[in-house]
Amino acid sequence: MRVCRIDLRPIKGWRAIAGLLAITFLFACSADAGQLTLAWTANTESDLAGYKLHYGTSSHTYQTSIDVGNRTTYIVTGLLSGQTYYFAVTAYNTSGAESGYSNETSGVVGGGGGLPAGLVAAYAFDEGAGTTTGDASGSGNTGTLSGATWNATGKFGKALSFNGSSSLVTVADAASLDLTNGMTLEAWLYPTALSGWRTAILKRTTSGLAYSLYAHNNVPQPATTINVGGSDVSATGPSALPLNSWSHLAATYDGTTMRIYVNGAQVGTFAVSGSITTSTGQLSIGGNNVWGEYFSGLIDEVRVYNRALSAAEIQTDMTTAIGGGSSSDTTPPTASITAPAAGAVLTGTTAVTATATDNVGVVGVQFKVDGANVGAEDMAAPYSISWDTSTASNGTHSLTAVARDAAGNVKTSAAVSVTVANATTGTIRLSPQDTTLNLDTMNYSADPSLMTYTWPANQVANAIVMKFDLTPIPTGATVQAATLHLSLTASDSQPEPTYTITAHRIINKNPAISSATGFTFNGVTGWTANTCCFNNVPLAQADIAAAVDSRAVDKTPGDKTWTVTSIVQQWWTTPTSNLGLLLNSDASALNDRYRYFASMENANATLRPYLEVTYSLPPGGTPMPAMMTAASVGSDSVDTTGNTLPADASATAPSVSLVDPLSQQTLAGTNLLTASASDIAGIAGVQFMLDGAALGNELRSAPYTLEWDTASVSDGGYVITAVARNTAGAIASSEPISVVVANGNLWISPLDTELGLDAINRSAEPTLSTTTWPDNQAASAIALQFNLAQVPAAAMVYEATLHMALLDADASAEPSYNVSAHKITGRNPQPVDTRPGDKVWSVTPIVQEWLGAPTSNRGLLLNPDLGARANRYRRFASSEHPNRNLRPYLQVRYTRLSAADVMPPAVALTAPAARRTVAGAIALAAAAGDNAAMAGVQFKVDGVPVGGETAVAPYTVIWDTRRVADGPHVIIAIARDAAGNLAVSEPVTVVVKNVVRLVR
Repeated sequence: MRVCRIDLRPIKGWRAIAGLLAITFLFACSADAGQLTLAWTANTESDLAGYKLHYGTSSHTYQTSIDVGNRTTYIVTGLLSGQTYYFAVTAYNTSGAESGYSNETSGVVGGGGGLPAGLVAAYAFDEGAGTTTGDASGSGNTGTLSGATWNATGKFGKALSFNGSSSLVTVADAASLDLTNGMTLEAWLYPTALSGWRTAILKRTTSGLAYSLYAHNNVPQPATTINVGGSDVSATGPSALPLNSWSHLAATYDGTTMRIYVNGAQVGTFAVSGSITTSTGQLSIGGNNVWGEYFSGLIDEVRVYNRALSAAEIQTDMTTAIGGGSSSDTTPPTASITAPAAGAVLTGTTAVTATATDNVGVVGVQFKVDGANVGAEDMAAPYSISWDTSTASNGTHSLTAVARDAAGNVKTSAAVSVTVANATTGTIRLSPQDTTLNLDTMNYSADPSLMTYTWPANQVANAIVMKFDLTPIPTGATVQAATLHLSLTASDSQPEPTYTITAHRIINKNPAISSATGFTFNGVTGWTANTCCFNNVPLAQADIAAAVDSRAVDKTPGDKTWTVTSIVQQWWTTPTSNLGLLLNSDASALNDRYRYFASMENANATLRPYLEVTYSLPPGGTPMPAMMTAASVGSDSVDTTGNTLPADASATAPSVSLVDPLSQQTLAGTNLLTASASDIAGIAGVQFMLDGAALGNELRSAPYTLEWDTASVSDGGYVITAVARNTAGAIASSEPISVVVANGNLWISPLDTELGLDAINRSAEPTLSTTTWPDNQAASAIALQFNLAQVPAAAMVYEATLHMALLDADASAEPSYNVSAHKITGRNPQPVDTRPGDKVWSVTPIVQEWLGAPTSNRGLLLNPDLGARANRYRRFASSEHPNRNLRPYLQVRYTRLSAADVMPPAVALTAPAARRTVAGAIALAAAAGDNAAMAGVQFKVDGVPVGGETAVAPYTVIWDTRRVADGPHVIIAIARDAAGNLAVSEPVTVVVKNVVRLVR
């Protein structure tokens, strides 16, 4: 069966079917005598009315158009044998608006009944008399009836009836029936009794089975069982088939995964590798004479393939009779919302349920709120979904359920109106003004670090002062919780594992952050005198209240928190008491112990401190956007890179656009990025951004061009924008574009952990250590595993290097420490000095061996220095480190040995829609296709992968928007085919706006 691609393009003025813009449809074309069969995936928009199929004998010239209604499969008949026909599809809505043509595909009409690839046995059971049934696959696998009787009415044409105790059809062994690394078994079943084991299809061995499809397995469930390596393994469905009605049952195996389908929907899987056992035993239908397990009822349309069919191909078989002709099913299913009841008042997470029925079988039900999909389509009864009502605004909302059957018919239920009435709360992030007080007269408010330090022993030498403006919190709110976040960047190398830092409310003095010092709170007037510290420097120690929180801060870089709820509550109720807070150094520590944190002036905006405040509002209150990040002291605002803009910045933003490269372009080597920017007040600079991070320096004058060496990043999909800043400080960002980088240069992230001298798993830790203790013995090692599926099958790897970011080293006199990389045997020591940063190991032979023998890929291990003294170590960032720029990766560089397939796949995002406001957990969805075979689709938000690569259509993943800040975010989908070619979708920008619900 040949796989083709359709891209349905938009037309101007279409507003009713927004979800159909730039959707990719996949369909399969199979040719029989005088006819061509086409099928495409259904669109679930509520106002979709149907499709039109257009075809002709010349490319892009269509003499015939057929309105096929709201269905997704159609057999075009009356065609000339041997003639090439060209096809395209359009969609139309209930208002009559019609889309543009899809991209074109073609097919050649067969003269003698072309057959789907891999079909080795097919039985229509349409003979109606006699003791044999013909094999329509052309393989000559004739079946012989034993006790089975002819039935005049089947799913298509006639059928066979089985008595449940002794009747069956047997097929003599043939080489074509020996299925090894690929299998599909299909049958339409009408059971009249289900108990015990009920065979649909089974190939026997001497005393067991090679492969089988069971209508019932005594649990009760439909099941498929194969024998691999002498063991029987099974995949099962969740519930029994219905009695006295037709169900389509199918099973596939592709060499690694068994799948079972009911009415075209996948309902169960099981992972297993190996070849199916071959045998000289017979194939039987409706029973077996190994264990005497017989089917009771009617069987029709039995197919056996020597390959695993896709879900789309199975759905096509469902509606296509063996020997030609299609289902006459044009009857849509019915659907009805069963809960909640109309008029219900809802809070929190609520179960939405529906019933759906069809004359043939329901494939799935999609729930919708106000016309927008909620979650993924539910493919199996009972049909239900958990709806988090906090993702919707308080007020009235409309619930519907859209049922879809195997023929592509859809029907929307009657709407149920409900009212959402959640308590109104919000969470907001406030950025501070900050500085460090030191034992001198210097002001440190422009320093990128905030410091706590003990010197001499048991005396405070530094303190951190912060002030917060609470005006962004809505009037009338009640502060529920407040947490202060600082990112640790450096620690002393002394043996004590922790350092205690306390949080205090400042009293008596109102510090000026831009001028405060260890002596004065405003550059002129002194702090209250005291003898706390060296040389009697006051250091604000007499101007603070008792500590509200105390934290023993370890040496692991990253987020550290203090609970300061009582301080913020007092500030909120008594604004005049808001004089700021102070984080104090450890007065119980020995000298030269310290912890350093990132300040608001740190170059990395993701490390800067913030105060997270959760509040509640009285009924009718309107919260600020949850996790607001743009609030800062005074009326300042913050630009896209976290830089503070002055309060008098111009309200008129500049104009900026990307000129080069073009969206969805494939890049390699060094490329010139070009932007155009203009403003009445004048452009101060243009900053190029890659996945939201600054690329190069800001360009202060035209032309705004930047040379980008794409070899500095991994192959894959990226989003580029240009941010323009005018002379008044106002900023604007260009529309994003997506590009593919393809240099034969992959950066692969590992699964990693640290192995220690205990039974603790450390895979969730942000650091990885190699430690020697006692002398000349290993005390900790680093284990890493890499998935090389991204490396194309036709690649020749010529270099592979492991990169680790050194965070910390022991303080001994030796300048280096040997860390060696191993794969079972062999090593390549790499001396690691004490300077933080990128450290590299060459592991080319290991990766080449892994690719040549995938079963040998069990990971690699970084060993400590067995020639070192005790307590020598090197500490690196792990894959769980908060700074993703420091995380480890394997860089694989390769060339292609074969250029047989150089055509990239096609991919388009189908959900969510561009510029939509989203909240809670939502589904990201894409459609993708390829001229040969797809390998998978990876979704990214702001350059960060969302889940793993999705290998099987439908390509979808759940994104929890509550894990990111409110505001705009850019989504792309990156498609990869089996040859390693990449393609990236057009970027889609959405606005996240979460409302945190208060549980009362």
